[in-house]
Amino acid sequence: MRLQLLVFGALLAITTLGVRSAEAAAYVPEPIVAENVPVIAEHLARGGAADVPGVACATTCADWWLQEHRPIPNQPTSQALHAELRSARSAATKVLPRLRVLGTISLGVGTFAVGWKIGTGIRTKILKLGVPDPPQPKTSPASGTLRFKSAGYSSSLNTTPLPADGWVLHWWYGSSEWTAVNLSHGWGHACAYLTGPPADFRVLSGYATIGWCENPPVPVESYWLEENELRAVAPVEDYVDQPFDRQTLNWEDKPASKAQLETRTREALESDEYRLLDPWYAYQLDPQTYEDPTEDDDERNQCRPTDSAPSGDPAPLRGTQDFLQDPVRWRAHYDTVPSGEFPPSSVVPEDGLPATGGPAYMRWGWTSLSHKETIDWQGWGYRKIVAKHGWGATALERTSEALLSAPVRVSGYDRYVGPPYPSQSGTLAACEWVVSVQRDPLETPERPEQSEGVPMNGIITAHGRYVREG
Repeated sequence: MRLQLLVFGALLAITTLGVRSAEAAAYVPEPIVAENVPVIAEHLARGGAADVPGVACATTCADWWLQEHRPIPNQPTSQALHAELRSARSAATKVLPRLRVLGTISLGVGTFAVGWKIGTGIRTKILKLGVPDPPQPKTSPASGTLRFKSAGYSSSLNTTPLPADGWVLHWWYGSSEWTAVNLSHGWGHACAYLTGPPADFRVLSGYATIGWCENPPVPVESYWLEENELRAVAPVEDYVDQPFDRQTLNWEDKPASKAQLETRTREALESDEYRLLDPWYAYQLDPQTYEDPTEDDDERNQCRPTDSAPSGDPAPLRGTQDFLQDPVRWRAHYDTVPSGEFPPSSVVPEDGLPATGGPAYMRWGWTSLSHKETIDWQGWGYRKIVAKHGWGATALERTSEALLSAPVRVSGYDRYVGPPYPSQSGTLAACEWVVSVQRDPLETPERPEQSEGVPMNGIITAHGRYVREG
């Protein structure tokens, strides 16, 4: 199994109405995320091995710790989330040591992962770091190491400076250690000591100032990874006697106070490096407006019925979510959708669908398209469902079936999950239909549902996703 690079530019790219300039302002997290930095800092500390004075893990933090461990193993967006959480804890807040502390990581055929035990006492954690296969020399056994080097590092084997802090690949050929391949005559030549470029590494092209097989300068390639590009095989876990390969008891620059932890957390969220964490925390804080960002386009497409293509906001003139701007149209979000507004054979009766816990109604809700690709369409109700997921006869059938299951209460919402069904590619029992219904009113200046007496029991979202464990 080879290292799968976390290509954050592809998974987490942000689209805008225009091309984002190099001088663009700092990343702006979602308002609800910016307003809740203290509890986010608690959650990051829960996954760390540092004892930060004044920081505990209350109910919300404990719930998020459980949610952190529920994304699908080996799904790219789940691994990206775990990698961002790992980086936020190690590189940003320092509640874990930076990966560079390991210095050198040995590679072996079939190793796949390195277990790293961190800390002491009840806060001890274990990380599993995915490692690549070693390179294959032409006449030597496959072997190699990753060695951490700072940005700007170069050597006589490759004078091009390393563009960023990261791991440089070393290997043995004959009796010598190498970090570059002679490509003067291509990969087929005997002086290109490897059988081919190692998979999933960044390539650093340059010239060697020492010669082998010919006089210098020699055109070469070296191979490297950025510090946090070691795959997140699993989320960080509490240590309970799991096997491990490396151990770190202590490290520098742990947060010395709650205030320092919160400052580091805010700086991380505004740093443009955690574009999956931002919507993930937004989803945890406000599941009415946001959906789980680890459910990516591929997952939605694989689990979407063929008769339910997303088609944008079906009623944009019904207004936005802002009560303070438009209280009359805000109340109209809670109107049930008339039968004539649904596609054929997909009508939700105005008196609701039968559901465990009471009828569930299809209300108009609201939606808007975020400029952040990891959020896409946000909002709730029919408008958001049609815009983001689509609606049709199959969606109605699966929603009706799911609503008869036993729900799980999550922050005032009942979450129903239907039985497994095949994905579009034909994998049996790959998908499940999830429906969220709002049972409790909210009371904020922007969303005063309780004081305004708006009706509850509206369907927030209904769509397919990959089957979850637990």
